[in-house]
Amino acid sequence: MTKDWRKIKGSNIDATAWDACVAQNNGALFTLSWYWQAVLPQWNGWVKGHYEGIVPDALVQKWGIINSNKSPLYVKYLECLGHNISTEEKQHIFQKITAKGLLKGIHVQPGIEVKGNIKWHRVQIAPYSGEEISRELRKNLQKAERENFKIDFDQTWDRFSKFMKRHHPYDWNQNQQNKLENLYREGHQRGMIKIAGLSCDGLMVAMQLYGVFNGTLYTIQNVSDKDYRELHVMSYLIHHLTEETHRTHGVQQIHFMGSSNKSVARFNKKFNATDLEYCFIAS
Repeated sequence: MTKDWRKIKGSNIDATAWDACVAQNNGALFTLSWYWQAVLPQWNGWVKGHYEGIVPDALVQKWGIINSNKSPLYVKYLECLGHNISTEEKQHIFQKITAKGLLKGIHVQPGIEVKGNIKWHRVQIAPYSGEEISRELRKNLQKAERENFKIDFDQTWDRFSKFMKRHHPYDWNQNQQNKLENLYREGHQRGMIKIAGLSCDGLMVAMQLYGVFNGTLYTIQNVSDKDYRELHVMSYLIHHLTEETHRTHGVQQIHFMGSSNKSVARFNKKFNATDLEYCFIAS
């Protein structure tokens, strides 16, 4: 079942062919080759034929001795994409990939279940709804629109980094900072990742690092000033960001990258998000 697949170092991947496979098969932003190179430079890829099928592989060596197989930060799950690849074939290739590694923490795309120590996680996706927004979101927006808000849809990394350090609710360690900055810079030069900032009377109150690919808006990382949360600043920012990217890039859905946290999941529901379960393979 997997004899037609071969493993290739990320640095030797034909990025054009890989990314074409992702685009042609409606894959996610976080499956693109440059995205993986930014968040896990040691990554490998499994390729079927001449890129008729692709799967990223997170197996790396830690401290030079221990095989670690963990989904990198800012990758929601691993996708197997390609032409005429059955669910059974996907299960076989994922079983092969996830079986390796002493330290495990692998997320596999929705619709695929493999053997192992499995837990179920959630991703949420919301359709672009235009004027048909939820009652709760409409109420939030009405409250927010009383304020003197202004949105910049292409803020700088330096502004975002300083805002994150000041307002993020938990420690934003150096490893996370470096990975996200690498990701931002790689994506920004390609026009796929930007940062939106919401200010009130000149003071920044909320920011969203986001990506756009194949008609989908990805909410990669956001943060807000807790003193302004009662004004529903994130609801306001994401709503207007969706409207803007629908206008400029034809966005038809929102992929909420943070959905496992219960309070975040409840927030996403106001955008009419639906739940999709995917399996997480632990050590």
